[in-house]
Amino acid sequence: MSTHDDVRQAVEERLAARLADAARRRDGRRRRLAELSERRRYGLAARHAAKLARTNDMETQ
Repeated sequence: MSTHDDVRQAVEERLAARLADAARRRDGRRRRLAELSERRRYGLAARHAAKLARTNDMETQ
């Protein structure tokens, strides 16, 4: 192998590592956002249920 080939291989390896790292960060961000969205939906449903319960309590009084 020539020096040129060695340099090219080193650059390609660094690029592959950077791309893998970026994909890992992107996947982690997607996972965290999905978890946050799920928690938000659960919280909103609980809030809505509590509001309905309060409304029903007021109507029965």
